[in-house]
Amino acid sequence: MGSSSRQGWRSVFKDVTQKWDVMTVEEQEKELSLLEEWTERVLEEWSDMHEACMTLRERQQQSSVLEKYPPYVSKGTALYDLEMFPEAAMQFDRELKMQPHMHHPLLHLYAIFANLYGGQRERCKEHCVYVLTTSVDRLVRYFTYMALGTLYMQEGEVEEALTSYEHASKLTFHPDVMYNLGMAYFLQHQYALAIPCFMEVIKDGEEDVDALYFLGCALCESGYVEEGCAKWLEAIQLCPPEKVLLTIGAKLEWYGFHQAAVHCFEQLLQSRQLRHLAKHGIAWNLALQDEREKAIHMLKELIAVPQIREDVRLSIEFLAHCWNDGNLRQLAASIERG
Repeated sequence: MGSSSRQGWRSVFKDVTQKWDVMTVEEQEKELSLLEEWTERVLEEWSDMHEACMTLRERQQQSSVLEKYPPYVSKGTALYDLEMFPEAAMQFDRELKMQPHMHHPLLHLYAIFANLYGGQRERCKEHCVYVLTTSVDRLVRYFTYMALGTLYMQEGEVEEALTSYEHASKLTFHPDVMYNLGMAYFLQHQYALAIPCFMEVIKDGEEDVDALYFLGCALCESGYVEEGCAKWLEAIQLCPPEKVLLTIGAKLEWYGFHQAAVHCFEQLLQSRQLRHLAKHGIAWNLALQDEREKAIHMLKELIAVPQIREDVRLSIEFLAHCWNDGNLRQLAASIERG
């Protein structure tokens, strides 16, 4: 991939910046609107993906601890397995009262996670404090700190979450705690600390799409752009969920790896929900590689798609400006008129 294609959005920003002072207010607003729209799209996809990943991580952590102890089966666990978490949390409280002096090691953990998933945050904290005050079991304390860290992350208290995850990491080594530590550092913009955490998750050949994605992000934010994009390409090979593919494609585009972005978006062309967005992404990256004929052909095909018609118009309008193409300006104007 040549150096000119790697410039990508950076060159677009540079072009806009150089012309900024001679633009009218209306032209400036149009340029800003387009750039902000693409930025927001990346951020929205990242937010959705992160929320989904964190939910799966929480469930994975809680279920894995069940293998370490004799099974605990009760009415509460039945409700829990049915994902009726508020009801399960109340039932676990009853079961705790019925066994005031001899609790199964998993009972408090069940209560903690039922309250966590059920949105009963204060009650979850109360259970966590009780366990950390009374239990000396390393694994029980580990998962209690993990739950507490997740709770603080949900509340946006990243510093408190970091403290909990650091306590957990001292009790036992597990990829989950390294991943969560990495995420906490990442959200604090401490990318140099996040990188070794994510590297630890994948160092033994662990096929972890989430860790690879955020490792790529942390590397890019630290200035190691080619290394970061290489991690995203590794993640693509693991057949990630569609929204993850879309996000990686947008990230590759942002950093100027347009051919890699095209490859990523091409994998979404069979998606019922995302195929039009993927086709738009392919067209835009072809345009950024100056493959004008292919790009315009694809954009024209997308004009008929109501969901992204306005996005397509903005793309055509922006390219008309960059290429000083009167025909594209007319096309964008005709789309706006409807």
